[in-house]
Parts: sequence; structure tokens; C-alpha cells
Amino acid sequence: MQRKHYRGLSNPQCVHGIEVFPSPNLMNLDEDDRKRWIELTGRDLNFTVPTEASDFSSWRNLPNTDFELERPLPS
Repeated sequence: MQRKHYRGLSNPQCVHGIEVFPSPNLMNLDEDDRKRWIELTGRDLNFTVPTEASDFSSWRNLPNTDFELERPLPS
């Protein structure tokens, strides 16, 4: 398994303080970075983040006890 190194992040799966840009401007990237963006994300350069995605942080920070989990009934 290849190990990735994330500078400054002790746990890259737990990221705080990310600012969401609904319509990021990626036009100032050079051609190689543009191609890489499209290849890695599968998105065009002129995409927009849906408004419902901006509410991600409100439920992401809730304690686990606030979620109702669907569990299979015991057999």
C-alpha cells in the first residue's frame, strides 16, 4: 500500500477549517494543472458546488449520538 504524505495534517481524513468556494476560479492554472484537475476530479473547470453541500459542516461536527442509525432487526 502506498503511503501518502500530507504536510501539516496528522489525520488527513479529519480536516477542519476548510473554506468552501461555490464557484472556484481555476482558469489561472497552467494547461498541465488543468488537465490534471479534470483527470483527478472528473469535473470541468467551470463547475459550481451545489448549495446543499455548503451545509456539510453543520452535520459533520455533530456528536455520533445525534445520529439515528438504521440497524437490522435481530433475527
